[in-house]
Amino acid sequence: PASKQYALPSRSIKGMLRHLYAIASDSAKAGADLSHLNPADALFGWVGKGQNQAIMGRLAFDMGMFDSPELAWFKVPYPYTGWIFRDGKWQHQPGRSVPMSQIAQTWRMFPHAPLAPIVKRLDDFQADTAQASYLHAMLPGARARFTIRFWNLEQAELQRLVWCVALEPKLAHKLGHHRHLGFGSLRLSILPESFLI
Repeated sequence: PASKQYALPSRSIKGMLRHLYAIASDSAKAGADLSHLNPADALFGWVGKGQNQAIMGRLAFDMGMFDSPELAWFKVPYPYTGWIFRDGKWQHQPGRSVPMSQIAQTWRMFPHAPLAPIVKRLDDFQADTAQASYLHAMLPGARARFTIRFWNLEQAELQRLVWCVALEPKLAHKLGHHRHLGFGSLRLSILPESFLI
């Protein structure tokens, strides 16, 4: 209906950026207590065990509200083993498991790819098998806007955060389901009206 408002949940945005920040700050080792926090826990927040073992993050995320996005239904067979994106094209290798790209054998990474050939676009929601996932996805070109507020950041923390948001020209973010099959790619931009106090 026209009354629906689509948005990126603030928790999803926070999780996506925390994941990148952990990679950029080499925060693989979990903080043991408040006096031994890794950089990601120190900035995004941390909850330990026992009393007085929690600290609030110094970041606040708004929902990413979309402005009139175009959506379509897709059917994704499950499981989708055997499909890999290599040398700029999808290849099917029966029996091969889904490859897992990792950074430092810790953080999972999804390369960007067009939708895999097994993904089928539907005219409308038509579930015809239990061996598939059906999703209502936004088509390329949809735009959302959100705000990240922050306070008491050290210079290195701010620089790292800005890099994690804007990234480099050939990099982009991934969010949501079926990222391996080409869904969930998005690019963030810091708008000119952003400011520091």
